[in-house]
Amino acid sequence: MNSSSDDHVLAVDGCTVKVVDADRVAAVHERMPAAEDLADTADVFGLLSDQNRLKLLVALLDG
Repeated sequence: MNSSSDDHVLAVDGCTVKVVDADRVAAVHERMPAAEDLADTADVFGLLSDQNRLKLLVALLDG
């Protein structure tokens, strides 16, 4: 990157305009799973965080 292209880059906190699409936020909020479902899904992914468990799962699925 040359120095002239750096002249047009703003710092992350340099933006003073905040744009929120309220309809999109509402739609996402409406489709959000229930807290219990999110907790259950997080638990499943937590179980897969161990490399050996993941290897075992792959072996079971492959066999």
